[in-house]
Amino acid sequence: MAGNYVFGFFIDPDNLVGGANRDNNQGFWPDIPIFEAAPDLLSPNNSINPFSGLVGDTFTMSMDVKNRGNAPAVATKVFFYLHQDSADYSLASKIGEVDVSALAAGQTAAGLTFNFPVPAGTPSGNYFFSYFIDPDNLVHGADRANNQGFWANVPIFASAPDLLTANSSISPLSGVPGDTFTMSVDVKNRG
Repeated sequence: MAGNYVFGFFIDPDNLVGGANRDNNQGFWPDIPIFEAAPDLLSPNNSINPFSGLVGDTFTMSMDVKNRGNAPAVATKVFFYLHQDSADYSLASKIGEVDVSALAAGQTAAGLTFNFPVPAGTPSGNYFFSYFIDPDNLVHGADRANNQGFWANVPIFASAPDLLTANSSISPLSGVPGDTFTMSVDVKNRG
């Protein structure tokens, strides 16, 4: 039956150990809600790419949203946030959102993607990119504690050297022992 329940435990209920103080052999968790039928949204798979970058780079956040509950979930959104030094789910830190379609029990919305170009003027530092599934509580899920997550300490640099290969070649493309190979690499600093 649906309702709030108390779960408890009792260590050595038959007093086989004969401890000095039996009052510390028990405990409980009060007010655990049990739902007859409720949706429960979470992200079992998520990623951010790249995991560090420069002002002007685009960060891509990808995720799946699953309804692990036993009832359907109405359509909702995922909000994304950026905040320096800690996760922050306030509207002041919101950088965008994606739509999540209605999900049947057990169904997953796979491959949701949000792209964020780091704007000019962003100071160098470690940032938290975070997400909040169903921030407006449209779904009324069984467990809202699993609706949030973050990627911590993502370094963003206002300016820094960043060397990369612009062009490369090798000649010849095959050989025998004693042949000479010529390699050429152009290096570019995109920082």
